[in-house]
Amino acid sequence: MNMRKPRRAAKEISRRENKLFGKKSDQAKLSGRASAKPESAMKHQKPLGKVSSKAQSAMEYLMTYGWAILVIAVVLGVMYYLGVFTPHGIGGACVPQPGYLCQSPILNSSGYLSLYFGQTGADQIIISAVACTNNESQPQSLQPLSPQLYAQRGQSDQIIVKCNGASGPLGQQFNGYLWIQYSVGQQANLVGSFATISVQISKLNESVNQIPSGSSTTAASSSTSTVGSTTSSTTAPTTSSTTSSTTVATSSTTSSTTLSTTSSTTSSTTSSTSTTSSTTTISPLYVATVNVGSQPKYAVYNPSNGYVYVMNAGSDTVSVISGTSVVATVTVGSGPYSATYNPSNGYVYVMNLGSDTVSVISGTSVVATVTVGSSPFFATYNPSNNDVYVMNYNSGTVSVISGTSVVATVTVGTLPVSAAYNPSNSYVYVMNYNSDTVSVLR
Repeated sequence: MNMRKPRRAAKEISRRENKLFGKKSDQAKLSGRASAKPESAMKHQKPLGKVSSKAQSAMEYLMTYGWAILVIAVVLGVMYYLGVFTPHGIGGACVPQPGYLCQSPILNSSGYLSLYFGQTGADQIIISAVACTNNESQPQSLQPLSPQLYAQRGQSDQIIVKCNGASGPLGQQFNGYLWIQYSVGQQANLVGSFATISVQISKLNESVNQIPSGSSTTAASSSTSTVGSTTSSTTAPTTSSTTSSTTVATSSTTSSTTLSTTSSTTSSTTSSTSTTSSTTTISPLYVATVNVGSQPKYAVYNPSNGYVYVMNAGSDTVSVISGTSVVATVTVGSGPYSATYNPSNGYVYVMNLGSDTVSVISGTSVVATVTVGSSPFFATYNPSNNDVYVMNYNSGTVSVISGTSVVATVTVGTLPVSAAYNPSNSYVYVMNYNSDTVSVLR
């Protein structure tokens, strides 16, 4: 039997198998790779135990601290609702008429609006009353300012006024108009709408007297006037007696340190305001109440007759008081603002801020009216020459009056507001408010 044929047949079969399926060594390599893939994949697969452990830790963290986070979120929400994070007056706008300033409006939930108002014109205006309405119609009555404001050029003064229809919750929008009664030059008691107001209620039922320190104002210093209701049965907001720049306009007012007045309704311990009081409790220091003219601004004593002369800025008069009684009411110029006494002739010199004059009073009569510079603001007596030095606020001058005549006009710094006499050298020192200087005169 020939053995080569089976061997050839076996080789032929092997060759054909290799051709169809590849060599056995190649199959082994492929088989090794295939078996290695699942093993490497298993290395990168995350164990189920670790995933569930992290999820459990997250759930435990939320269960432990979730209530604290929720409480903090609620507290922050309440504080935001109460306006803790809201700057006072944010979003508020006060758009004035050309030539005027209106800044930093703040409105509380009782409808009281605080803002800074001023003017940029050359002429001083005297503001005697204001009103705030929610429509364009001119109000029938305005709320009087006490004291009235003397708005100089570039000066802003704070005004607090009750706005009609402005009370409500925090965040409520109010759109309204600011009305002003004013005098300028020889024109008196003019009324006009000076600004449009758009502001949200940003304070609860509390005082709006405090203005943020960051509020902008063109004045180096500013005064404050508060207006109260013109109805005697309504009590106006009051402030502490230590705040000298804020006053209250009501039908009758009394200081809490000297007098407490009660009527049918018991008043607060700070002060009470009523025109029909039935019971009066008097402190040991209190003597009497003397009724004088409108808006008493300043007083000076005359030792030659023992009289006290009271400047009534709102009624353009001077009330002459002897003891506790008014013995005379003297008509003077517009806006009597201050006065000084001249012992050399016994005259009282009254500065009429609104009419640029000085009224010279002897006893209870005007003996002369002296024309001086613009807006006579203050005066001082110089005993070395018996002259009176008058500070003319708007014209930057000092008028020197001898008897009843102007003998000299001296140019000084900007806005002279006061002066002092030095007896050691007979010099008069003039304070120039807007130029940061002191002028020395003799």
